[in-house]
Amino acid sequence: MKNFISCVVIAVSVLILGFGMNACQSKSKTQQSNTKSVVADNSKNSLDWDGTYTGTVPCANCGGIITQITLKKDYTYSLQVEYAGKENSMQKFEGSFQWNDPGSIVILNGLKEKSMPSSYFVGENKLTQLDMDGNVITGDLASSYVLTKINENLVGKKWKLIEINGVAISSMNPQPAVETFIFFQADGNKVYGNSGCNNFSGGYKSEGGALKFSGMISTRKMCIDMTIENQMNKLFQAVDTYALQNNTLSLQQGKTILARFVSSQP
Repeated sequence: MKNFISCVVIAVSVLILGFGMNACQSKSKTQQSNTKSVVADNSKNSLDWDGTYTGTVPCANCGGIITQITLKKDYTYSLQVEYAGKENSMQKFEGSFQWNDPGSIVILNGLKEKSMPSSYFVGENKLTQLDMDGNVITGDLASSYVLTKINENLVGKKWKLIEINGVAISSMNPQPAVETFIFFQADGNKVYGNSGCNNFSGGYKSEGGALKFSGMISTRKMCIDMTIENQMNKLFQAVDTYALQNNTLSLQQGKTILARFVSSQP
């Protein structure tokens, strides 16, 4: 009888131990699964973070610091800064960068020693500059510390106007004296070109599919036919989005196409 009771006790103990081990294993697997999920769901692993970002951040004694950062897949960076309103103020830096442990912030090595901001939070198509201690900048100017990613298919090309307000340029002016075009620079978010008569220049800001022109200025020459010129001037004020397909650029207001351009190298 004693042997029977002992066997029952041992069997029950084995069952309890087995359930406990299974529970622990299950819990361990769940924890591992959650850990893997957390690791995958960060800027480093889930975003296309490599590329060039630009913007103008606040400056205490200048009109703003025009900033351009290129992050490369081999964990190296290039940085270009220029102090608006100050001649010969452009500076360039290169080096390696690293991610913080959570994989949300990049740290540009070699800048902190130069008393320059070195930490940037990586978001969808944007970098947000942090303060010297790596903390988020708050206050009224917080949104001014954001750099936006450049669409590399947009910049560095000469875009020739082929259609405006649904009318082909060839039918409006078969033999224009000046080619109408627009050129987006990567450096400092600057844009320039010719609007059919006069040269123009200014700034632009693009984020995702959004596009806005700002500070547009032009020469004041008078031409015999100002039709295209006048429509281009209105275009800069109306554009808020753009679309790229193959070598064709469409400048739009919402989903309405205002003008089409084809690309060629400058």
